[in-house]
Amino acid sequence: QTAERLRMLISQLKRGNSIESATASFGAALSSTGEESLEDLLVEADRALYAAKQAGRNRVVLASQLPDPSSA
Repeated sequence: QTAERLRMLISQLKRGNSIESATASFGAALSSTGEESLEDLLVEADRALYAAKQAGRNRVVLASQLPDPSSA
């Protein structure tokens, strides 16, 4: 939710009297068990960010929404 709010705020940036066109993509990963390392979570968030960009940018993607890379 926080990333989505940030994305929306960025899209509404104003410079003087004009609205600038700006977009943002975010990838997020959440710890489901509390046992994941920070490095593992960063890898998952990075994977989600690349998926957001590949899907057309200007969006938020959660790592939990992506297919499990170990099942490929």
